[in-house]
Formats: sequence, C-alpha cells, structure tokens
Amino acid sequence: MFDLSYGIEERAIEKGIELGRLNLIRHMLSQHMPVEDIKKYSGASDKEIQKAEEETILNNHK
Repeated sequence: MFDLSYGIEERAIEKGIELGRLNLIRHMLSQHMPVEDIKKYSGASDKEIQKAEEETILNNHK
C-alpha cells in the first residue's frame, strides 16, 4: 500500500530547501553581492533571485 505521508514529507523537505535558498539569496543581496556571484555560489536562477528581491522590497514596505 502507498504511504501518503511519504509524499507529504518529500514536499515539506523540498519546501524547506527552497526557503533556505531564498534566505541565502536575500542575505547575499543584503550584502550587495553581484547577481552573477549569487548565481554561482547558490545555484539560483535569475527568476529565484528576482523573487527574493521582490519579496525583500515588499517586506521592507510593511
């Protein structure tokens, strides 16, 4: 029988990794690292970096 908790656990792990990467990107951006360095060291895509920038801007305006 298929264990549904396995799929839930996998998604939770993936979400945690994603959040960790976004936090790393935000920190690198706050240190004014060049985007090319952020991509090189974090493995992030342009889209992920843009998302982190946008979320940081939104959070700073709350």
